[in-house]
Amino acid sequence: MQAHQGSSAGGRWVPTFATDIEPGDKIRRGGVERFVVARDYPSRHQPTYRVEYTTGGESIGKLAIVSIWDPDGSVSQRVQDISAAAIR
Repeated sequence: MQAHQGSSAGGRWVPTFATDIEPGDKIRRGGVERFVVARDYPSRHQPTYRVEYTTGGESIGKLAIVSIWDPDGSVSQRVQDISAAAIR
């Protein structure tokens, strides 16, 4: 997936699967930006999980596409590491 430039200098939006979301991430989904404060870590057989934002929460499909704000390259590295681990 290709990352897109964000509105702030020095960062970018990284498109990835919702399962890659972690607390502390700023995500964009359906044109809405939210700050993630918590998430569930259900069994791998469950297709959805709960994500909590500063403004509420929702259940989200693990394979839903979201964009995570990456101000310093750490999100891109995390997503690559998760993908590499899944391939092994």
